[in-house]
Amino acid sequence: MALYAARLAIRGKATPVGGVASVLNGSGQGQVWHDFKKDGEYYLVTMADTSTITDLDIAVFYRDGNEWKAVACNTDNEPHSYVYFTAPESGEYAIIWRVAKFTGTAKEGIFSS
Repeated sequence: MALYAARLAIRGKATPVGGVASVLNGSGQGQVWHDFKKDGEYYLVTMADTSTITDLDIAVFYRDGNEWKAVACNTDNEPHSYVYFTAPESGEYAIIWRVAKFTGTAKEGIFSS
């Protein structure tokens, strides 16, 4: 996935918009905010340390008035989760990661996106 993301950036078909690296422990959740432009196409790539995380989910939401609306998610059983979406509106979006499964001994894990 990292190679695919690098290829997209090199070919000019994708623009890196930022990154995050974090440790997920206890609740197994992480969240960041990012501004996206309406009708912009985005591809979020996430990688987990597979010695600690065996299943990592990702979801993207935007706020429409008083409501949070889902834009994209990936809940497949995999440690390297990704989503591709077209932003329905310009504004601030919530990107949320959740560890669906740690390895048998781990209580926390490292991921980057």
